[in-house]
Amino acid sequence: MKRFLLLGVAILSLSACIHNDIDEIQKPHNPDTFTVGFEQDDVTRIQFDKNYKSVWTEGDLVSVFHKSYVNQTYMFTGKSGDRVGTIAKLGNTSDAGTPVSNKSVIMYPYREDYRILFEQGYVESILPTIQRYMPDSYGLDGNVMIGVSTTNNFTLRNVCGWLRVSLQGNGERVKRIYVQSNNREQLSGRIYISLDEQEIMPNPYSDDVWMIEDGDVGGILDTNNMYNWAMLDCGEEGVELSPQGTNFYIGVVPGLYRDGIKVWYEMADGSTLILHSEENLEIERNHICPMNSINNTEAQKKTIESYILQLHNRLLSSTSGWEHTDYGYYSLGIYNDNACKIIATNGWMNGYSELYNRFHTAQYGVGYSPTGVMSYHVWDNSYPAIDICNSIIKIINNNKNLCEQEAIVKTFRAMLYLDLARMYECLYAEAPNSPDYEAGYYEVMGLTVPIVDENSDEESAKNNPRATHEQMFNFILNDLKFAEDAMTQNTQTECYIPNLAVVYGLYARAYMWLGGFEDGLNGELPSGTNAYAKAKEYARKAINAHGGAIMTESEWTSVTNGFNTMASSWMWALKQTTSTVINNLLQNSAHMAPEALYGYSPLTQPGINKRHYERLSDSDFRKKLVKGPNTSWNEFKPYTSMTEDDFSVFAPYTFFKFRPANGERMDYIIAGATTLPLMRCEEMYFIEMEAAYHVQGSDAAKNLLTQFMESRDYNYVINTDDIIDEIIFQKGIEFWGEGILMYDMKRLDIGVQTGYYGSNYGPSSRFNSNGRLPWWTYCIPENEMCNNAALVNNPDPSNSLDVWQE
Repeated sequence: MKRFLLLGVAILSLSACIHNDIDEIQKPHNPDTFTVGFEQDDVTRIQFDKNYKSVWTEGDLVSVFHKSYVNQTYMFTGKSGDRVGTIAKLGNTSDAGTPVSNKSVIMYPYREDYRILFEQGYVESILPTIQRYMPDSYGLDGNVMIGVSTTNNFTLRNVCGWLRVSLQGNGERVKRIYVQSNNREQLSGRIYISLDEQEIMPNPYSDDVWMIEDGDVGGILDTNNMYNWAMLDCGEEGVELSPQGTNFYIGVVPGLYRDGIKVWYEMADGSTLILHSEENLEIERNHICPMNSINNTEAQKKTIESYILQLHNRLLSSTSGWEHTDYGYYSLGIYNDNACKIIATNGWMNGYSELYNRFHTAQYGVGYSPTGVMSYHVWDNSYPAIDICNSIIKIINNNKNLCEQEAIVKTFRAMLYLDLARMYECLYAEAPNSPDYEAGYYEVMGLTVPIVDENSDEESAKNNPRATHEQMFNFILNDLKFAEDAMTQNTQTECYIPNLAVVYGLYARAYMWLGGFEDGLNGELPSGTNAYAKAKEYARKAINAHGGAIMTESEWTSVTNGFNTMASSWMWALKQTTSTVINNLLQNSAHMAPEALYGYSPLTQPGINKRHYERLSDSDFRKKLVKGPNTSWNEFKPYTSMTEDDFSVFAPYTFFKFRPANGERMDYIIAGATTLPLMRCEEMYFIEMEAAYHVQGSDAAKNLLTQFMESRDYNYVINTDDIIDEIIFQKGIEFWGEGILMYDMKRLDIGVQTGYYGSNYGPSSRFNSNGRLPWWTYCIPENEMCNNAALVNNPDPSNSLDVWQE
């Protein structure tokens, strides 16, 4: 992706100079010589004279279809500056061939790729995507002219229109100018011209148009090479801007551009100025359209907001479609919940294969090697999103008018790096089947992942070592500090836009992780009790900034909106829409909503640990959404849109927390258009209570836990002295399927117990450990290791433990 900076230069809007007189058509000459004419002065030819009159240039070539399919080469025989004249066939041009029509067609300029279909009634042509700058002229090659006649008298008229953009400056040089339609209308590429009307006609081949996601100029293609972008190349040295203003002309497909056009000037110094036209911009055939840009600051904000939307959509997208779990950022959390045994898949008890759980690699602890799918899945979902963040920050280029937009992007980046740091920082784990694991751990102790920021380049990426614990968390905290200082309000225009409460929440997450270290790895950062105190402070700030809402029972148990729609306590979310749903399997509902009939979840029947179900109080309303071994249809009927027959096929311990959107069970586009939480206020309460334990002791934590649990269980009683164990248990039920808990279990060195008689975990996914599992630390992909000479990898955690056997 290109990386740009903003250059502050002024816009000069000039009025269009349009003449309406029509030149007289000359009388015909011999059959091999055609007379040509013009319709409108300054809109029918690519060059201007000093009076802005259209002229021919001696030696110009045209394509002639002389009543046949053969594309012949003819030359203008007049002198430069003549406004009318004749054209003559070149001596080396091919014969016209057998006549198939009574019409002859002239096309300017000559191109080999013109194609004519007399029977279908159109000419096929190309409006160049890349055009060349000419002083005081239309972009070279940026036009197509056509004349059709049965008498050898022709009036050539332009097919396209021109967009004129004007820029003032003081010696700055423009290298390239890009234009892009904001609503995906065609700007350049293959066009089809009617022989009768000589107007642009619809694509006769296909109306099938789709987005190509590349985050750069362009981005829309169809099967016949139609583009929603064009570029004017101003040469290697660029064009110098004058104080009086410099005009640039780009030939484009005429039409109505409902959301306007975005224009960005790439300067010779690497910076960029981005502007937007007004909406409902109409570009007429044969005319020059001067682009009146909207307010520069507002245009820049609109541009950055569109990039932030691209960033959000990148977090929802597949990296390569390598697996049906490859549906973006949220799938990482589902993998981690499978890895830390929060999620059990129960379909095997009804005879379905364990492999229907496409997250089985995390359940089994396989595929985590440097060549394994898990290493690539995490890396390839994280760093491309970080790259988008960096590109946006570079475009903003410290523009004080865009501080809040930069704060939003840095909040995204902080979240991504915080997750990567916690997944890749290797903490000690017992790995009896991997004798080299312990030695490998000591080799990488205190290392996270390489930092790539807006100042990084391709050369530095080849020798970019893993950041130390201190370097990474200083980087994350610096991003959060910028965001905290820049954000002026807590309102959200969209659920995916983080606000100040979210920034505080990320502070709280970061300090919780730092609280797990007491061994000096983070010497310049708070650690242990000091870090937990900061986590407690920021969790409370987040609660206060958000308003402290906790999801109600009705929000939790809604048949249509349960965990698929923005709720009162949600601070930040990802929003899938019907236009961003990829297919029936690359979406969360297909894997986590048992009622969605089109996906894997009716086969995997995801749920909770049997022992957790038995531990959960009957008066806890969250238990109502779990099908217990003795749950009757009448008990469960208020909480589902299923029929009794549907309900009967589900195994015990299936958890109906995530609902397909609107309760839709069959239409995967509607059902998959869910909003999923990235941060809920409830997490802040849990951070506050655990941090209180580390800072103030058991009683303080117990009081906070009891207060919170009153919202979940009217009869809640703590029946254990192990407050941390109870906090983690309740947090696991609360955030099941949200990808939260593995970081806590890894930090606290908490083991798993899924191997026991009567376990509802499949036979291949039963593990018991004394502490954290080795595969809670990921390996760096082998490709990255090959491309970056400075990296040292984590020890391979794959197959490091034996499966428990009855």
